[in-house]
Amino acid sequence: MKTILLVLNGPNMANTIAFGCYLSGITRARLVGVFLCDKISETTSALKEMYGSSYVEGILAEDLPERTHERMEQQIGLFKETCRKKGINATMYSNQRVTLKEVLAESRFVDLIVTDSVFSNDKSREGLPDNMLKILLAGAECPVLITPFKPTPIEEIVFCYDGSEEAFFAMKQLVYLLPELDEVKATVLEVNNGQMIEENEQLQVSDWLSRHYSYTEFVIVNGKPEVELFSYLAPKRNTLVVMGAYGRSILSRFFQESKADKLIKQLAFPLFITHH
Repeated sequence: MKTILLVLNGPNMANTIAFGCYLSGITRARLVGVFLCDKISETTSALKEMYGSSYVEGILAEDLPERTHERMEQQIGLFKETCRKKGINATMYSNQRVTLKEVLAESRFVDLIVTDSVFSNDKSREGLPDNMLKILLAGAECPVLITPFKPTPIEEIVFCYDGSEEAFFAMKQLVYLLPELDEVKATVLEVNNGQMIEENEQLQVSDWLSRHYSYTEFVIVNGKPEVELFSYLAPKRNTLVVMGAYGRSILSRFFQESKADKLIKQLAFPLFITHH
């Protein structure tokens, strides 16, 4: 991995920056920070369907009507100072504050986007993830890693696997982007709701994963995915969770969209999501 785009805007900015520095430190990837405008023009935006999620067309930058120049300088200063203290050679995006449309365009040319699950400081916007996060997950042309409220070093990776092409693609993306995590425990999690993956495929997945990690395990739990997934992940700590496409692919098959939103809202661990 060569470039990480750190998309910043929410109230958890300090922890998001710290986790971006952690990933940059272990991978030696260049860390590029961008500050996102969270205002979307209501008069020019139109909702469309994209990958099973709402996509906003015509996102326009506004001239920061409620954000003073001093506040922006404080945010930039926090980013630069955190990176300096942690020894990370980071840079700012060419524009100090960008639109979501610009972030999506830039995603084609970076390896990974790291962002927070909360995209707005506006406390009146209830319900997470908000539309902007959904748009980013659906439209990004690279994997997106959503940071938890209190990031911790990664000691285990849980690959959510349902036998789909998207699920294995997500596994490959994580393995190839973060080979530095080869010493952590790698767990493949299958939720069996009556359509269990064949034993031969389980062995193939385990064999492939064992070539990249020192310790691997294939775990099968029985029941409804929207229940068992949360039950299995709830006690986890220092864990990175990997999933396929957010929209019509693996997340929609694992659980209803509202359940996916619940997972992100209650996030206690980083969540890696990607799609073709």
